Amino acid sequence: MAALTSSVGRGCAFLRSPQLLRQRLTARLARTQEPGEASQHVRWLLQDGDYGPLDGRAARRRLIADVARLAQGEPLAYVLGTQPFAGLLLKCRAPTLIPRPETEEWGLRVADLARSWLATLPERERGIRVLDLCTGSGCLAMLLAHTLSKAPGAAATRVVAADVSPSALALAAENMHTLPSFAQPSVVRADIFDDGDMAGLVRNGPFDLLVCNPPYIPARDHASLDASVRLFEDRLALIGELPAGAGADADAPDGLIFYRRIAALLAEGRLLRRPHAPRQCPSIVLEVGKGQAPAVQLLVEPFSERVEIWRDGFGVDRVVASWLRSDESGRSTPG
Repeated sequence: MAALTSSVGRGCAFLRSPQLLRQRLTARLARTQEPGEASQHVRWLLQDGDYGPLDGRAARRRLIADVARLAQGEPLAYVLGTQPFAGLLLKCRAPTLIPRPETEEWGLRVADLARSWLATLPERERGIRVLDLCTGSGCLAMLLAHTLSKAPGAAATRVVAADVSPSALALAAENMHTLPSFAQPSVVRADIFDDGDMAGLVRNGPFDLLVCNPPYIPARDHASLDASVRLFEDRLALIGELPAGAGADADAPDGLIFYRRIAALLAEGRLLRRPHAPRQCPSIVLEVGKGQAPAVQLLVEPFSERVEIWRDGFGVDRVVASWLRSDESGRSTPG
């Protein structure tokens, strides 16, 4: 960073002119990025970076330092400290994963389905319980809470955001506080592989909707990820495998360990409430990696009335959505 700072800092006229500053920073950043990308990144920094007037020395030095971070491969969302998501502005901080457009796409779809479903329920049943497992920044929980806060039965609806990472939990809690107090999800620490933690989540009853964007990248693929992901985002939030020696499935190389655990929880029958009647909104919505949808579909089919695979805007099978079978017992055991 020092080299970039000193090189772009030469010349009083350059430092005094915001236009020259922008041109010089774009040129420097283009040494490590495509020119169009470099220009776009500098424009976003100037637009969203809250530097204040660039005729001040402190503002210029902050901007120069942030361009240096981008030149070193750090993601723009971490440099800015924020990421837009479905009309919300989330705080972003390494190493917690940055919300992706693919997740935003299906999150909006589920939020709309859940809101429409709530409107069809009898008044006494309009409060529902939603669980966002592996919440990360809290983006999905926030989107669902924000959308459902405007739906019938909002006062009785509860959204719970769970994660095991201390840094993710801290960031999610900060993000939740940007919502009105009545709409804020609860943020709780829960390890999906810990039976006690999962039992604690259903202490107040089963959930009506589970959304989850778990780690799903096979460990063998980590080295091939883009450097901005590999070097800055939490490896444990990316890799869908347990460390060697952590259990019987620890050496499974397919990245599906979290989905197998979810299937086991469904088999226990305590996590989700079975619907009393057909409904628009699925009971389970899981983001999956490229090529994983068929295997995950097989895992949830024993509990499902129907299963759908949703493609993202890039044509990739991105989501497995399951509608649980109706059951008078309220348990989600296979039928």
